Amino acid sequence: MIRSKGASLLVGLLSALCLIACSESESDSTTLTVWHFWSEPHQATAMQALAKDFEARNPGVHVELVPLQWSDGKAKLQMALSTAERPDVVHVGLDWFSEFARYDVFEPSTSELSVTWREAISYADSARATPWTMNCRALLVRHGGTSRRVGLCTSDPHNVLKRTLPLLWRQSSTTFCRSTPIHETMDDACVDALDELRRTVQRGNPLGRSRDLDDMFIRGQIDTVISGMWMIDRVLPLSDSVTVIPVRSLINADVLAVPRKRNTMLAHAFVAFVTQHNQMVSFCQAVPEAGFPIADSTAAAVVATVVHPRARALFQGFRETLLSSIPMPTSPQTLAIESELEELVDRCLNATSRADVRSLVEASRLRVATLE
Repeated sequence: MIRSKGASLLVGLLSALCLIACSESESDSTTLTVWHFWSEPHQATAMQALAKDFEARNPGVHVELVPLQWSDGKAKLQMALSTAERPDVVHVGLDWFSEFARYDVFEPSTSELSVTWREAISYADSARATPWTMNCRALLVRHGGTSRRVGLCTSDPHNVLKRTLPLLWRQSSTTFCRSTPIHETMDDACVDALDELRRTVQRGNPLGRSRDLDDMFIRGQIDTVISGMWMIDRVLPLSDSVTVIPVRSLINADVLAVPRKRNTMLAHAFVAFVTQHNQMVSFCQAVPEAGFPIADSTAAAVVATVVHPRARALFQGFRETLLSSIPMPTSPQTLAIESELEELVDRCLNATSRADVRSLVEASRLRVATLE
């Protein structure tokens, strides 16, 4: 669980800001630049609401939101963080965090963190970000359909592992990608599980990119898919009932970090404000795909606010999935390892024999060992 150091910390930060604001003329304005990846229209609206609320509580402060795309946002962040003109606050995925943090570009966090989260977002013995939201991919099953097929994700960067590991872990490979060094988890059980998925494809189960698989599920062309919480609104109008089967999955977390600059007090105050209990609940309600706030007690609060009975059951299914899930082990090489493993899954799903799968795993194991 994560909790703030308390009202005293937040009140102290905001009080200091008020003194700064009051010392300026009405025409003066302090701009806080926040880079984030919530760029879809409804996501951007939720971010604007957070910014306006913060501005209303801090006269003289203007929050400039800069939306990024997942396709090129990493490169833009790398460039910006290597210069003196850094944003004041950045939103990054937990799996990207270590790659940036190793350059010592982030301020120590002012939030009090659990041991688990402190280890995940630390550099040089101090936490360098504040966890914000977490989500996962879960197993959705559509009842009453006739397809009896499962969709398997391929050729979709940053999604293949998220949508495949839950299936592999349900097979014989219960340790693959669950600890470091990762190459040591690429064992005979991993070969067996990947070969079982290969045979699943040969039995007529389709391969596809994430959005295509989601669309196939809605159309009834497949009745089982690993997908995210954005599907809740899409499945509610269906006449067939849809349930979330809790399985072990990967936790995807979003964190907020404050880049090193001359004066970071305002940035820390914004992070403290955004990660307050009520703000996190409101944001997750407005952006379901964000998942849940980091603290499970707050996640329960999100579920409790859902009025529609079927929607509440689906939210609860995702929450139960989170409770049994783990984050992927992170390191500065996480993204390179992820890319290698996703290519391995693609190749194995298109292989023609178990012997081919074994050869592919052994070759990939050597490349991952080199990266580690």
